[in-house]
Amino acid sequence: MIDNRQYGPLSRALHHVAFNPKFGGIPTQRRLSELEESLFARDIADAAYVDQPVFVAGLPRAGTTLILTLLAQLPEFAAHTYRDMPFVMAPLLWSRLSGPFQQTSESRERAHGDGMSVGYDSPEAFEEVIWKAFWPGKFQPSFIEPWQADDRQPEFETFLRHHAEKLVAARARDARRAGTAPPTRYLSKNNANIARLDLLPVIFPNCRIVIPIRAPEDQIRSLMRQHERFSDLHARDAFARQYMSWIGHHEFGGDLRPIRFDRDKQSVQSAENPGETFWTDQWLRAHREILKPSPHKILLDFEELRHDPWGSLTSLAQALKLADPQALVAGADQVKAPDLDRPEPSRTAEVETLYAQARALCINAPGRDRHDLRAAE
Repeated sequence: MIDNRQYGPLSRALHHVAFNPKFGGIPTQRRLSELEESLFARDIADAAYVDQPVFVAGLPRAGTTLILTLLAQLPEFAAHTYRDMPFVMAPLLWSRLSGPFQQTSESRERAHGDGMSVGYDSPEAFEEVIWKAFWPGKFQPSFIEPWQADDRQPEFETFLRHHAEKLVAARARDARRAGTAPPTRYLSKNNANIARLDLLPVIFPNCRIVIPIRAPEDQIRSLMRQHERFSDLHARDAFARQYMSWIGHHEFGGDLRPIRFDRDKQSVQSAENPGETFWTDQWLRAHREILKPSPHKILLDFEELRHDPWGSLTSLAQALKLADPQALVAGADQVKAPDLDRPEPSRTAEVETLYAQARALCINAPGRDRHDLRAAE
């Protein structure tokens, strides 16, 4: 999330027009999307997003933003950026209208305070806007209901597929103006998609879902810190809270809405005052879902990625059948090395078991044979 200081009065007003029902909101965005399809029919028809779209998902604080950033740098992928805000549902039309007024900005550390920098051209997770628009009943005041494989809605599925086409078309037009190769694949990072691991392959039969697996004690502590950080921010800045609600970021903060993975109300009730027990419970529930077998999932060991970024990114490049695997491996220097002074982990038996099972399924599992595509020095 970009620092709210970069959102001036005009920008905040546009966000209200794009999301607040009092000023038009989502119905206006959907009408603009329909207009966009007629105005840019040829561009959309040329888009080839169906060539194995990639969804990066997982419980937050597992490294999903890092993986998104590394993949989004490749010319074959088209991903949302902050410039698509606030009219996320009409990327082609908004790109054309906002082009003359686009601002430049230096990258700043994002609001998470985790050392990752973002700017207007940084990739980000905005696809959730569409899920919220078509499935309002799933977003309850205190929790999010998971999707099943038979949760079908033809209008939504058509819209989402067309949206992917339009995003690819928008980035392809930018690439042609810059004289570079146009993207052919849709790339989405959306942590909440772990609530749709059964449905996504039904909508996109040739998709791949990349799920990073992080050491549970580190991830749980990070979730606790971020919840405290954003709860404080949301108490001080109403726009920050509203912004995260609009774009569907309910993972932590003042509008925390945990995914009710097994339809158990206990996790929902404990979210009122979440502590380590709550976040450990969320970790367990999420990873039980992640471990359900599927040929569409690609599990990536985040700890091994930090330990051996070249080998791990080689494995990911091969799993995603990238056009230029070396281009992904070249980004290995962006991966931070692990902390060698970490204390011994403290895990319950169930957490230890699930974590071991998940790591064993990762494409870059320690000890698994893989080639190293690191560029020769």
